[in-house]
Amino acid sequence: MTRKAKKDSPARSRRKVLKRIRNVTVAVALCSVGALGLTAYKHSYDVSHDLSVIGNGTPTVVQIHDTSCRLCQSLRSNVDSVKGEFRDQIQFRIADIHTSSGRALAHRYDVPHVTLLLFDGDGKLVTTLTGVREPSDLRPSFRTLL
Repeated sequence: MTRKAKKDSPARSRRKVLKRIRNVTVAVALCSVGALGLTAYKHSYDVSHDLSVIGNGTPTVVQIHDTSCRLCQSLRSNVDSVKGEFRDQIQFRIADIHTSSGRALAHRYDVPHVTLLLFDGDGKLVTTLTGVREPSDLRPSFRTLL
């Protein structure tokens, strides 16, 4: 005994088509939002890791950073908590030691990760801060660049 396939009514067929169109539209929208998010993240990453700005006339604080280091993450968090106070006057950058430019900068100044290098506007190294520093310790150091 075989069962006959049930024929869809025209209204039911239309609902199925509309549901598929809606699902495709939602999928395309989600992909677009994801792509925009990735683009924004990449731009932000590129800016924060651009070491070519050292010596461009604006003082620069560069963190020698290892992404897998908890101490580096603590230092970055502490810097992030105060950098808003100096954002218009000081550039903040990350020298990731897992990149060739980050390794080169750390090697050039012979410093380990968990280090901040403070440069004046001409690119001259003013101060080196090694280890995790509390926000209250960072403020006066950053002010020396102004």
